[in-house]
Order: sequence, then structure tokens, then C-alpha cells
Amino acid sequence: MLVGMVVFYIRRDVQPIKARSPLLVLWTDVVLFFFVFLLCLQRIIGTEYPCLLNVWSGFFAVVLLGNSYMWRCWVLYFTFELTREILDGVPKDQRKFVNRRWLISGAFAWKSLGTLTVLMIFPCGILTSVNRRLPGLSGDSCSRDWGDYILGIYAFFYACVFLLFAYKLREVVDGFWLKPEMRLTGVLAIIVWIPWLIFNGPLVGPNNTVFPFSTLVLVIGGSICFIASTLWPLYRSLEPPVTDMDNVPEDISSLRGLLAHKSGVASFKKFLTKEFSVENILFYEEIEEYRVKKGRGVDDEELVAEAQRLYAKYIIVDSPFQVNLPDPIVRDLEGKLKDLFSKSGYEGAPIPPSPVRMNSIGGHHREVSESLLPHQRDVPTLFDKSQENIFKLMSTDSFPRYQRSEDYRVFVSEVEAKLKRARVLAEEGVTSDQGLHLSPFRVGGGTIGSTLDLNSDSKHGDR
Repeated sequence: MLVGMVVFYIRRDVQPIKARSPLLVLWTDVVLFFFVFLLCLQRIIGTEYPCLLNVWSGFFAVVLLGNSYMWRCWVLYFTFELTREILDGVPKDQRKFVNRRWLISGAFAWKSLGTLTVLMIFPCGILTSVNRRLPGLSGDSCSRDWGDYILGIYAFFYACVFLLFAYKLREVVDGFWLKPEMRLTGVLAIIVWIPWLIFNGPLVGPNNTVFPFSTLVLVIGGSICFIASTLWPLYRSLEPPVTDMDNVPEDISSLRGLLAHKSGVASFKKFLTKEFSVENILFYEEIEEYRVKKGRGVDDEELVAEAQRLYAKYIIVDSPFQVNLPDPIVRDLEGKLKDLFSKSGYEGAPIPPSPVRMNSIGGHHREVSESLLPHQRDVPTLFDKSQENIFKLMSTDSFPRYQRSEDYRVFVSEVEAKLKRARVLAEEGVTSDQGLHLSPFRVGGGTIGSTLDLNSDSKHGDR
């Protein structure tokens, strides 16, 4: 378990681990580890295990684990809705999630979850202070009285919350098994606690004399949760990206070709939103817009201010849309920004120092010797290395999954429909067929047609 947690932390910047709020997952794993350790210790010590420790560890484990999972669900749901508001172009004054971003901040988490933890632990304090027999009890003679029913109510409450968020996130792609994990956790909270209550109530005799069934079900439930939240995504992160697209011309079947079409970008962006990694395509697009401004000869002071904004939005640790970049590239970018500011005499906010980052493992991030992006050769910018790395990450990590998604199938269907429509119009003489490039491309191993300008319907409009 400890080895899995360490490797999980090292690979926290690789999907599908990154989509799971890895630090929150590790926190729940730590709580779960100590809870399982105390359960095992309780059975090893046997009659000498203090009842007070039994009661308090049970309450703390249920409350801390429940609150951690609940906060994970809340962050996933809030981030998804926040990103969707931005991409859907909701007016700023009507953005419910964007304007309340503080609801997923660390400060709010400590205040809200801290208060909730104290309130939910309070019944345990009442139980241990009212029942004067508890300090003198140990081992199998320990009894929580009505405390067991309070724990059962807590488990049912958390189960309902998990299932509610699983429903709220029904539009999120299941490529990372986020919804099944939440549903599994909610169902386990009910399945595990029912036999636990039975073996600590009506069947407490066989539980103490024959076999500790109550401890067994808790250990099994905790192990399943650990496998679902940590080991499974860790295993998936070690898998090399697989795609069934071989020998495909660079039309919409390559990331570079896809990014040349508005409808393809919109489809890919929708997919990344569901995977909680839309910051990558947003960063790529904004760097392209920055390049256009520079190419048009925009005022230097405006370019410097724009560079500062991009750095604050995408590069700084814990920024709203922080992208996953290796530390050397971040340091190089910060040095270039400082030089740019000093030369231009820019009086905006200074570049804050970035905490040391862990480089990602798995080959997703490495510097590329020659430019992957043609626009960089036309108008180079100080963000070129950053953009190349994000492009590399999307092409090797997100894009292969996108090609196997329903969003890609829908996009391909739209392309097929436009091709057929364009051919019909060309045959009837409504449009010229010179706009059709007759190089076939393949999707899933089969040729589906020829490329055309996907950003427009025809040259002369409909008949």
C-alpha cells in the first residue's frame, strides 16, 4: 500500500492520475492506511486494546475519509461546471461557478471541512463523556452503544453524496472511470456498514468468538476503495498510449491536422473538458493568439502585459488553468519574461518565484530538437518551448483517447456529411469542386472520404 502511494505521488502529473486530484487521493489513502493499521492492531492485541481508542479511531476514520471523498467529488464537479461556463461563453456577470471560484480554494476547504469534522466528531465526545464505563473497557467487551448507529447514519449520508455527484457528473467521459469510482465508493459505504452493524449487534457473539467478521468487511471495503482510487489509475498511467490509427495522412486524424479546423478544435475541446484537461488546448490557442498579435506588430507594452497574463493564468503553480510543464522549461520561460520586463521597463506585477516542480515520468514531457509547430517558424515567441511540450502532451496522451471516444465518432460523422453535401453541390454545378482535396484519410482503419475545408459549407452557399 505504501509503495503504491509513493509511486502514485511521483506520477501525479500523468493522466489518469492527474484528473483525480492526486493530493486529495493521497490524503484519503493515508487516513485509510492508519485506519486499517489500527483495525489489525486491534485484533493482534485482542483483550488489551483500549475501547476509547476503538471508538475515537472509528469516528475519525469515517468522518475524515467521508469528508475527503466528498471534497474530491465537489472539486471535480465544480471544475467541470466552471470550465463549461467559460467554453460556452456565458456572460461574466452570469457565471455562477467562475465568480465563486473561492469555493474550491484551500482556505475554504480547511474552514468548511474543519467545521464539519468538528461537528461530526462532537457526538463521539458526548458518548465518551456520558458513558463512564468506556475508559475501563477493552477488547471484545467494548461497546459503542448508540455510537454505532451514528456511524451508520454518517455512512449512509456520504453514500448519498457520492451517488449524487456521480449523477451530476454524468456528462463527464468515463475514460478515467471517475463516475464508477464514486458510485463504487457510495455503494461500498452501504454494503460494508450493514454487515458491520450486524456483527457488532445481533451477531456480536460469533464475531468475538468465531471470527472477526466486522473487521474483515471493513478491511475488504477499504482495500477495494484503495484499488479503485489509487492502484487502477496508477496501472493505467503506466500503459503506453495505444491507437488503432496506422499510416494515416495528417488530416483530421492527426492532432496537427485537427487543430487546423474550427469544428475539430471545438470537438477536441469538448472532450478535454470532460477529461478535466481542457487547460492544455486553451493554453495552445492563447499562445497562437499571442503569436498573431506579435505578427501584426502590436505595441510592445501590450505584448508584455499579455505575456504576464498568460504566465499568471497557465504557468504559476495553482493558477486557474495551470498546465503540466517540466521545471527546466518553466525556469527558462521565467528568465525570458524577466529579461523582457527589464528591457521594456514594464511596470506591471513582477514575476513571482515558482515552487520547484517534479518532472513528469513516462516520456510525455521532453524537449524537442526541431519545431513541431509551423507557426513557430513564422513568428517565434518566448512561449515556443512551452507550447511544444503541451502539444506533445496532447498528441501522445489525450489525442489517442479522443480518437477512441464518442466525440471523435460524432465529429467524423459530421465530416462525412459535409463531404457528401459538398460533392452533391459540386456535381450539380452549384459549387466548384476545386475546393475538395482528394487525398483520402482513414479513421479506425477504414477510408471515409477526402478532406475539405471544414470551416465553411461551400463557396457560393446553398441552392
